[in-house]
Amino acid sequence: MLHAGLATEIPTVGNAGISKDGLTYIFHLRLGLKWSDGRPLDARDVDYSWRLWTSKDLVVNSTGGFDHIKTADVSPDNLSITFHLTSAYAPFVSVWADQVMPLPQHVLGSLTAKQINTNRFLFSPTVSSGPFEISSRTSGQNIIEVRNPNFYMLGKPYLDRLIFRVIPDETALTDALRAHEIDTAWFLDISRIDNLHNYAPAPNSYETWNTWEWWKS
Repeated sequence: MLHAGLATEIPTVGNAGISKDGLTYIFHLRLGLKWSDGRPLDARDVDYSWRLWTSKDLVVNSTGGFDHIKTADVSPDNLSITFHLTSAYAPFVSVWADQVMPLPQHVLGSLTAKQINTNRFLFSPTVSSGPFEISSRTSGQNIIEVRNPNFYMLGKPYLDRLIFRVIPDETALTDALRAHEIDTAWFLDISRIDNLHNYAPAPNSYETWNTWEWWKS
C-alpha cells in the first residue's frame, strides 16, 4: 500500500488528483520541504527530474512511465506539478513511489546529462530528501549514512547512523552474522536458513540493542 511522503496525498480520482480519463495527474508537495543541505525542495525539482531521466544522453535513464508524459506544468507557488499524459498509464503513481525520486536541481541543474554520467554525485550524493544522507563511501568497503536533519518527518529516523558494509562472499557474510558484526544481510543462501537462524540475535536482545548503540556511537 502506498503512503504519501513528500506529497501531501496520493493522487486518486476521488480526490481529483487523477482525471477520469487517466490522462492528468496532479501531485501536491508538502509545504516547507528541504533537501538535507537546507535548500528548498519543491515541484521544480520534480519537473527537472523527469526531464533528466528521459534524456537520451543519460546513461542510466528511466523511461518507464515517463515516456507517457506529454507536458508538465509547475504551479506558480512551486508546490504542485500537473502531468498530462499521451495515453493512460495505470502504474504512473507507483513509478514515483517505487522506482525514482526527485533529484536536486540546485546541485545538478548546471550540468548536462553527459556530465552527470561521470559526476561524483552518482557515486556519493551530496544531498538527500530521505531519512538519511551519505556521510562517506569507500569503494568496496562501506557506505556510512547519517540522519538527515531536514527530513520532513520531524524527529525521525530514530537511529543516528547506518553502516552498510560490502562483504565479498557468502562465508564472510555468514561469519559476520555469527559474530553479530552485522544485523541483517541480503542474498543469503536459503538452503542454510536453519544455520542462519542460530546466528541471528533474538528480537529485543542485548546484542541487538548493543549494535544499535554502536551505530549511534
